[in-house]
Amino acid sequence: MPGPSLHDRVAEEGGLRAADVASIGAALSEGLVAVHEAGVVHRDLKPSNILLSPKGPRIIDFGIAWATGASTLTHVGTAVGSPGFLAPEQVRGAAVTPATDVFSLGATLAYAAMADSPFGHGSSEVMLYRVVHEEPQLHGVPDALAPLIRACLAKDPEDRPSTLQLSMRLKEIAAREAQGLPSPGRPCSGSGPRSVTPSGRPSGTPSGTCPAVRRSGPRARWGAGEGAGRGAGPASRPSAGPRTGGSRGPSPVPGPGPVPAPRRRAAAPPIPGCCGSGSSSSWS
Repeated sequence: MPGPSLHDRVAEEGGLRAADVASIGAALSEGLVAVHEAGVVHRDLKPSNILLSPKGPRIIDFGIAWATGASTLTHVGTAVGSPGFLAPEQVRGAAVTPATDVFSLGATLAYAAMADSPFGHGSSEVMLYRVVHEEPQLHGVPDALAPLIRACLAKDPEDRPSTLQLSMRLKEIAAREAQGLPSPGRPCSGSGPRSVTPSGRPSGTPSGTCPAVRRSGPRARWGAGEGAGRGAGPASRPSAGPRTGGSRGPSPVPGPGPVPAPRRRAAAPPIPGCCGSGSSSSWS
């Protein structure tokens, strides 16, 4: 099958973009759905067992694939697979399930993003110990992918997403990243601290936060006052004086006379048995 392995591509080009990692992961997850539906667990998913063919990523080397529920030990104390990409249950010799491949896929995607193993380097014993007892290091994984990859690397198989959930989520991330849209809650790059106006109120976008998309409705107006959304804030609008019908000249000065007191709206009477004194509605 033509195409380099994921390991070779990362070794040559370094860590991949978030959109590429998500796209590869979505295709691999979809392939694993079919594998698991056949009752098979790959057990040795890693970057060198993934070929990047012109038709999309392909999982290869099912030489040690076993049926779901089989043990992972060939003999006492020896686990089958590659240290750093084995799931904790494989190291312990417990039964393998589809969640076992989800862990290995998570470690593989972390490698694709960081060009390094999430469990570092060392002897087989050291790597296996870290897989079972230590948390993965995902500092180089893009923010859009880090939470999902961390979920894949959960120690408890029950805490990992299914391959179907993983496929759907990675497709969403790939589409968003391809369009350059920020992930929910993802910090914007290059944003610094806000400046403070003389009134003591901060201005600009907060550091580490992407500006929100303006929506329709009252909250779409970022200024105060009725015309703020159209560039006429209260600070730039002159005080309105009395008007005469159709007059374009200066407003006439009113003659002397008593100035009527401003009208005040009468308070609405309370509704008996409803919301207490002074309330005219309830939030039921």
